[in-house]
Amino acid sequence: LNHPDRKRNHLLLGLKDHFDVLIYRNVLIG
Repeated sequence: LNHPDRKRNHLLLGLKDHFDVLIYRNVLIG
């Protein structure tokens, strides 16, 4: 079974990784 919470958590983790990459790049550039 695919639980909605699991899908939502996966989305949130994806967003967190995305922002972590943006912050990492900003630190390198800054």
